[in-house]
Amino acid sequence: MTVCRDVFSRSKDPDVFRRIAQELYDLPFGAWRPWEEDIFLPAMLRKPKGYVYSETERLKLSELCWFSDEVHGHDGVTVEAMIARCVSRLADMGDEEDWIIELAERCVPFVRRRQLRNLVALYGLTGMPIERVDLSFDWWNRELMPA
Repeated sequence: MTVCRDVFSRSKDPDVFRRIAQELYDLPFGAWRPWEEDIFLPAMLRKPKGYVYSETERLKLSELCWFSDEVHGHDGVTVEAMIARCVSRLADMGDEEDWIIELAERCVPFVRRRQLRNLVALYGLTGMPIERVDLSFDWWNRELMPA
């Protein structure tokens, strides 16, 4: 996957933007919001050759790139351990947490950065102490915003 720190500047080139957007769209288990997967990325790929992508579009592409990173653990706990603990306590959590079963069935060693906040929050509900994720999610705001 593309290095996210320079996506914003590199995506000034429409061909680079389109290539990165295609990589993100084709990414297995991208954890996109429906509008990102069904509207934003396809719309960006349909733009005519030579279209100059706006700063807002380039910033969103950078954000999606950052959210697509693989994360293998948090606060010293592996993703596999968090998933296993959550699945073992699933009966106590309710039906809205069924997404964790899909992760367990795939035997994933990582989650996408976008999924990490939910996994850590769910893991915390099992009674295990873990550092919250919120501050790390501000990274893309500070690092990717144009100067």
